[in-house]
Amino acid sequence: DDIIGYLYLGWEKAAHSSVAPRSAAETFLTSLGSALAADIDRALRFKESQQRQRNLERMNTMMSTLNETYTLLKILDIGLEQALLIAEMDRGAIYLWDDREQCLTLRAHHDFRAEGGEPPEVVSGQESLIGEAFAVREVRVDRACALEPEQDHAHVCLPLIANDQAVGVMSLQAGYCCALTPVTSQFLRTITYQLALAVQRGQLTSQMHDQVETLHYLYQMSAAFVSQVSTPNVIFILLRMLTDVVEGVLAAGFYRYEEVWLRTRVYVPPMASPQLRARWHAGQSWPGESVLLDACWQGRQSVRVGQSPASTPALEVEIKALGAEEMIYLPLSLPNQEAFGVVGALLDASRSLKSHELILTSAIIQQASAALSRAQLYEASRESEIQMQAILESSADGLFLVGNDLSIRYINSQAQRLLAIGDVHADWEGHSLPELIAAVRHTSRGLADYMVELTRNIWEMPSEARPNFKTQQNRILKLQHWAVDAEHEQCQGALFVLRDVTEQQALERMRDDILHMLVHDMRNPLSVLKNALECLRDPQMRDSSEEVIEIATGNADRLLNLVNQILEIGKLEADRFELRYDALILSDHVRRLLSRFAFPNQGRLKVAVDIPQTLQPLWGDDTVIVRIFENLLNNALKFIPEKEGRICITAREKGAWVEVVVFNNGPPIEPETYSRLFQKFSPGSSEKRGYGLGLAFCRLAVEAHGGKIWAENLEDGVAFFFTLPTVDAADL
Repeated sequence: DDIIGYLYLGWEKAAHSSVAPRSAAETFLTSLGSALAADIDRALRFKESQQRQRNLERMNTMMSTLNETYTLLKILDIGLEQALLIAEMDRGAIYLWDDREQCLTLRAHHDFRAEGGEPPEVVSGQESLIGEAFAVREVRVDRACALEPEQDHAHVCLPLIANDQAVGVMSLQAGYCCALTPVTSQFLRTITYQLALAVQRGQLTSQMHDQVETLHYLYQMSAAFVSQVSTPNVIFILLRMLTDVVEGVLAAGFYRYEEVWLRTRVYVPPMASPQLRARWHAGQSWPGESVLLDACWQGRQSVRVGQSPASTPALEVEIKALGAEEMIYLPLSLPNQEAFGVVGALLDASRSLKSHELILTSAIIQQASAALSRAQLYEASRESEIQMQAILESSADGLFLVGNDLSIRYINSQAQRLLAIGDVHADWEGHSLPELIAAVRHTSRGLADYMVELTRNIWEMPSEARPNFKTQQNRILKLQHWAVDAEHEQCQGALFVLRDVTEQQALERMRDDILHMLVHDMRNPLSVLKNALECLRDPQMRDSSEEVIEIATGNADRLLNLVNQILEIGKLEADRFELRYDALILSDHVRRLLSRFAFPNQGRLKVAVDIPQTLQPLWGDDTVIVRIFENLLNNALKFIPEKEGRICITAREKGAWVEVVVFNNGPPIEPETYSRLFQKFSPGSSEKRGYGLGLAFCRLAVEAHGGKIWAENLEDGVAFFFTLPTVDAADL
């Protein structure tokens, strides 16, 4: 009973005929129309069935493809292609809603030709059919028919709605006038619903992908920052992370306030433009940039050029000269809220950062802040460790630290030298104390046994009386140790101090010897003086007063000479002894000295002098040089044989110096005495010992003239060498 169409017939009336009878014709035409209607209905139903079948196949194909696809762009392309086939239209586009920009943005389009115009990139509000369809969530159709085919068109907009949420709009267009059948409309609604679900799934997948990528970057970032303990390296990684991870960042730089704002470090990617690489470098900040840096630093918040009222046109010109559009400043603070500096990033466009970019940027800044704090703590602790190690290494005492497990935590080079346990650069740290004791046993068994006894109860303080131990190197060592406590009085180990008391022992012996000699030698003159004074009081001794006075004067001179020697050496050591320089003929001075020198009445004593008269004159203090010769002659008289003693004085020129040799045929100098030969209060091992003042005076006096003095053992005796300067030609 449905009318599916109309059949129009017309004929021309003949002039000679009357009106044709209508009954037969109408009957025929009615039958013909019924038959034709049945045929057309069957054909339309068959075509509709075929179209439905094709659409169902397309739906199944689309659904299976969408179920296997998680990429948002591919989902949009598949859905748009199938919708155009079902609607039998020639071009279309899909717009998705952007929450951040609050507008519909073009995400996919198909078969837009130049003559049809490109689809708009952004659609906002209800100004167009697309915006209206999204706003009211209903299908919107625009269809126009005209006599000329090129003016016909059809446009339908279908909102993408899933779970009562509009996610976008699908726009289908045709360059001709066409209408959507109810079946086609139903299929398109089904497609848009399934497509909206797939879009939501694709968006979730994209978000998950961004999150996974963000987590991946965060892991890489954490690993990169954790492995760095240097502040410059941390800053370099920070700048590179911002440039590589955040989209749109062309380059980055680090600013530090040092009375003025300085760009202390920059990073430019390898693929950056030549103008960016040429102009983006470290140095002083741009004019007008310090105001933004101050605002970022003091406010502890990001600042963007262009969005800040403090921005200047000159600063924007500098940024555009680098090929960038905008710049953002990010504060970099340490965990203790101390401002460390500002990071500047050049952006290729004036846009807001995406959510995952904001997360990454914030994470990079936080990770860099923590890494900088660790780096500063490490650098400070490393500097303290270096200073402490330098202090311990410069100690004259040997130090080594033993832990609770008897492992050696630290040992300085002096301890290794004193213990003679190998190369001073050997790595003993980490070895056990028993291993160290085993190595010490080769040089000092007594010290090793003492250390073994200490290890039985290493945490108790030993008695005050600590023995001394002699090593194979003739060193005398004293070992002390203390328990090392940490917080809450927890014992962390024991510190051992090894002290070389060899010189101390020698000085103590020397002190006793010197004290004995001084007391003995001063006692005799004082006794003589006292006896002389008592004799002068005796009336019976008045006839011998002159002889008594002479004896008293001689002994007083001996005491005065001893005191003067000590005072003169003290002045030379303190550099307070004034030399009175003059040109001296050495041969004349030595001959005059020998003529008045009081040689003892020794048998067969021979004194020889070999000093050329043509020798270049000396430049020195006459009195001091005479004292040098007197001390060397007195020293020689102590050691030459009682019979057939021999002393020889020679001199030769050597450049601007004269080398003098005073030889005696006494016994050789012993090795242990040689190192202390020219030290005061350092007597030799011979029975004829003095106070060591004569040779000490000679050393200080020669060095005051700029010369050197030394002694050598020869085959038949001992020779003392010293050098004195000659007179310059101009002075002469």
